[in-house]
Amino acid sequence: EAMYESKRTGRNRTTHRCLFSEQDRAMLKEISQAKFSRWLVSSEILDIPAVSRALLQVAPDPRPLGEIAMEMGILELEQSEAVVRRQDENPESRFGKICIEENYLTAEQVNYLLAWQTEPPQRLMAALTSSGLFTEQRCQQLFEQYLEGCPLGEKSIQFSV
Repeated sequence: EAMYESKRTGRNRTTHRCLFSEQDRAMLKEISQAKFSRWLVSSEILDIPAVSRALLQVAPDPRPLGEIAMEMGILELEQSEAVVRRQDENPESRFGKICIEENYLTAEQVNYLLAWQTEPPQRLMAALTSSGLFTEQRCQQLFEQYLEGCPLGEKSIQFSV
């Protein structure tokens, strides 16, 4: 489609198309906003360069989203298994989307889970502590402040440095 549009508009022109839908772009923005690092910057606790340096030490959580949600206590094993069965029937479907459709989780909870999967707060706290930016106690205090606006429930507070 982009190639044909480029041909119609003339030579030496490039046409770019985004493969993400508007809905996908909005979701990615919400996931980005849900990250602990974003909260640290928007709360003016750290600046972008300091967070960026710490994030170089933070690897994503390789576990499936359902496992993370169950560990946090916001998804039951039976619910996770039901979602996996639906995924087996339709491999194109996403775990989080099914959870929302089945009313197991809200869209906001799924966005936070995805944010935590891509950038685990506990790993960021460990990086901030090891780099000497904060003590473990200060990291825990900041994390608890971040959790005040988090829709993941009380059990999520169990994560620590």
